[in-house]
Amino acid sequence: FVVSVGGTYSTQRTLELLLALKKNTRAVGPACMHVLTDGPIAPTVLSQQAMLLNLRGTAPHVTHLPQQPTFGDLVSYINNNVTAAQPTDPPPIVILANADIVVDFDSIFSCHKAPALRAHLGSSTLLALTRHPWPGCAGQSGGGSNPKLPQNLCTGSMPSGAVVNSADTFIFQAPLRLPHRAIQNLNFVQNIRGAENRFLFHVKQ
Repeated sequence: FVVSVGGTYSTQRTLELLLALKKNTRAVGPACMHVLTDGPIAPTVLSQQAMLLNLRGTAPHVTHLPQQPTFGDLVSYINNNVTAAQPTDPPPIVILANADIVVDFDSIFSCHKAPALRAHLGSSTLLALTRHPWPGCAGQSGGGSNPKLPQNLCTGSMPSGAVVNSADTFIFQAPLRLPHRAIQNLNFVQNIRGAENRFLFHVKQ
């Protein structure tokens, strides 16, 4: 699991991001969690490492950066740092998500057990996931529960007629084999309007 946590946020938003970090870390285990952090929130994220330790004293991989990583930085990090534990092990399955996303691993692996998912992904397939609506906060939730947004954030349309094609979580096998030129083209950051679509465009190319 690879996530970038950076920026300046309100206290409530900071707590939301830290909660998502804790939930995802507990789900995959600290040894499989890679956190890239920057900006004013970085000291808070770094201080949370002790809280994310497991019983064996394993901490997540936390890297402090001078600025928010681009998609190209994230792909390069994954290709250089997310590797199989042993040379004979299969390639690791990578989940790259926005910082506020909590992944339901039970749902993912109820559809495909790890070997089947790995076989489905192969070396050239990437899954793009959108968020599930949260009925408890319809005003802020993406799709479904929010009357201002389409039911399906992947294919639905806004009231203006604009088609929404949103994804904030990507699943693939490491390394993500992209030409150097393609990685250079990923010189933009996550979680700005259209960024995920641009990421998918360059990956498809």
